[in-house]
Amino acid sequence: MCLTTGNVHAGTFDNAFWLNGTTTGHMIACGFVQGSAKTKLIPSNPQMYFFPFVNHFITSTGVSKFVVNNTKGDERSPLTEFYNGTTDRVFFGVGSTDGFLKSSTITGSLTTPVCAAVATASCVKAPVALGGTSGIVIDNQLSNGGTNIYFTTLAVGSVNAQKCNVAGGAANPRCAVKLTQSGLN
Repeated sequence: MCLTTGNVHAGTFDNAFWLNGTTTGHMIACGFVQGSAKTKLIPSNPQMYFFPFVNHFITSTGVSKFVVNNTKGDERSPLTEFYNGTTDRVFFGVGSTDGFLKSSTITGSLTTPVCAAVATASCVKAPVALGGTSGIVIDNQLSNGGTNIYFTTLAVGSVNAQKCNVAGGAANPRCAVKLTQSGLN
């Protein structure tokens, strides 16, 4: 993992770490792969890494990894791990101009998120998060299956018709966003 410029944000641990510590857990982090000869100073291909603990130490370069986004210089938000009693996931924001949310299922490795026009279990492209997303907060798992995701946009949006995904507007506020699980399926 090489970093030439850009910000690396906080990583997280998986549920196995919270249950067993450094005997079976993993650390999850995101970094940049160094740019090409044309763009030496601009990191490209933000990449997610999954590091296992072996005898209380991280001893490998990661058992799995995937490219988060192919846009040079794009960062991702700090990572948020959430275990709902059945599935362990890591959530993160991607992009800088028109950011969106992704998640990866955590098992013995990380799954690569699949993005489509319609929201999937691993990628939500709407609403667009202007400038990218802040850190992500997930509320408690409720008995009816409802879970909410909260974040703020990093760029200013519009106050016209309450559209936080449109640039411009009278006051140009940053927006707080709440996504409901029922709205994502």
